[in-house]
Formats: sequence, C-alpha cells, structure tokens
Amino acid sequence: MHRGGRGYARKLLFAILQAIDADLEGVVAVVDADRAKPAKRLAELRKGRDRHRERSTPFPTAVGVADPHGEAWLLDDRQAIRSVLGLPESARIPTVVQARRDAKGALQAVIDESERAGDRVMELIGNVAAQVDPRRCVHADRTGFGPFAKDVRDELGKLP
Repeated sequence: MHRGGRGYARKLLFAILQAIDADLEGVVAVVDADRAKPAKRLAELRKGRDRHRERSTPFPTAVGVADPHGEAWLLDDRQAIRSVLGLPESARIPTVVQARRDAKGALQAVIDESERAGDRVMELIGNVAAQVDPRRCVHADRTGFGPFAKDVRDELGKLP
C-alpha cells in the first residue's frame, strides 16, 4: 500500500477489487505509522475493508500498522535476524525500544556488520520476515505486530 500517506481506505478497497479480479484468496495490507497516529491509520484500513463488505461478499482481508515502521517488527525477533544474517548469539542487535526512533537505520547497521552486508537488503529483509515467529516478539503489541498477527489469523486462518 505504497504511494503516499493518505486515502488508505480507497487504496485498500481498490486492492481488494484487484485481488478478486485476479482470483486471489485474500489481501494482506500493512502500512507504516511513520509519524501519524497508528490508530488513525488502522481505522482507515478497516474503513476500506468495511466498505467492501457493505456491498459484497466478505473477502479475506488482513490489515495492520507497523509502529513506527515494519523494520521494528523484524528487530523484535532477534533469532530470525541472527539466523538470516549468520550472526553469533553475542552479536549486538538493538531492541525495538532502543531503535524506536530509527528502526530502519538500526536494522541496516546490523546488516552492515554481518557477513551478508553485500547482499540485497530487500532480499535479506524478506528472508528475516519469513522467519519471524510472533511468539518470540516480546514487543508485538507495542509495534502493532500482535494485533496484525491476530487479524491475519482471523481473516485468513492459521498459516503454515
């Protein structure tokens, strides 16, 4: 849901319609809170989902807000970061609380110090995200990951 910070309800409604046209099984939409109030952004996303449901058969649509950024979700699972980046247990990985103001920069610094520093950052981030286990994320409610994970389960069912 990239392309500016406003109109999330309309953007999500469009994404749902596109997913239905493409015969997909659901939509997962996450936006960064950035400097906005996470609750306001989440309400916008839910508004888009609700608009579709008022007119049509409900389509599985999970929504979430990463507070302040998606990288905070990744930093909250140090085991996933260590595994993907090949870091020892003793490697210093900042907590979500420590990296609150610059989770992106903090994650980039960890990557830069790893044996995978030359790899494509987006690929590394995707690999870390694939290994994140919500049970290891101790700040999940604070970062928005907990409510998002619950919404995914409620909308899409238990994932493999």
